[in-house]
Amino acid sequence: MKTLERLRRSNKLISEINVVGFLSVMVVLLYIFMAPSIYVIDGRTHDANLPYANHPVPMPGANREDAIIIVVSRDGMIYLNNEKTELAELPASIHALVKSGSPKVAYFRADARARYRFVRDALEALQAVGIEKVAFLVWDREDKGKL
Repeated sequence: MKTLERLRRSNKLISEINVVGFLSVMVVLLYIFMAPSIYVIDGRTHDANLPYANHPVPMPGANREDAIIIVVSRDGMIYLNNEKTELAELPASIHALVKSGSPKVAYFRADARARYRFVRDALEALQAVGIEKVAFLVWDREDKGKL
C-alpha cells in the first residue's frame, strides 16, 4: 500500500514558481538599457572627434566644474565651457574665469579634423591672457575598438 501511495505522489504536478530565470532575464535587460549611459563622457562640452594617442595621461582636473575647457570644432567654431565664443572675445572671457577662481590650466578638446590655424589662434588667445599650462584631451588608442 505504501508503494502505491509513493507512485501516486510522484505523479503530482509541481506548482512552485522558479524566479531565477525571470531575474536573469531582467538583469540582462537592465544591462542593455544602462550600458549606453556608461559611455557618456561629459555632458558639459560640445562633441568633438578627439584624436587618438598611444599613452594618454588621465586629466582629472578636466572634470572640475570650474575648469577652463576650450572646444575647437571641425568648422572652426570655438566654445568656452559649452558657450559659443568669438575668437576676439576669448581672452576677456578666460581672464574673467581666472579672476573668479578657475585654475590657470586650459583643457583643449580639439577636433582631430580641425585645421591647425583654428587651434593656433585659440592658443594665442590663451598666451595673451597668461595661461601657460595647456592640456589636449585625447582618446586612448587601445580603447578605439571598444567604443
